[in-house]
Formats: sequence, C-alpha cells, structure tokens
Amino acid sequence: MEGERHGFDVWRATGALWQAAVGGLAALEADDLDPSDLGAHIATITRVLDNLRAIGVNIYTTVFDAVLGRG
Repeated sequence: MEGERHGFDVWRATGALWQAAVGGLAALEADDLDPSDLGAHIATITRVLDNLRAIGVNIYTTVFDAVLGRG
C-alpha cells in the first residue's frame, strides 16, 4: 500500500480506527443489534489502540476510548 511505502502507518491505523468507530456506532443504532458485529468493531478498536499506544502514539486516543465506553 502507498501508506506503508511512504511511512504513513500511523495514519493507516487512524483510518482503521475511524472505520471501526463509525461501524460500531452504527451497529449500536441499528434496529436489530448484532452483538457479533459490534464485538468485531470493539475488538478492532481495542487492538489498534493498543498497538498505537505501544509505539507511543496517543493522539486522538481519548475519542476512541469514548466510543469503546459507549459500546
């Protein structure tokens, strides 16, 4: 991918976080909540946040912590 080749891995991870956050929030608002769908989004957010924190990247993490708290 272009992001990897040019050293933008953090932004790729941030994009994955946003996708999972939006998907998780949409799952919460669905008329027929699918726990496995919501669980997949929660797992993705948790995994990516853990990876970012491990390398010392803490920008915007509180936003995603709040989404996790909502789930």
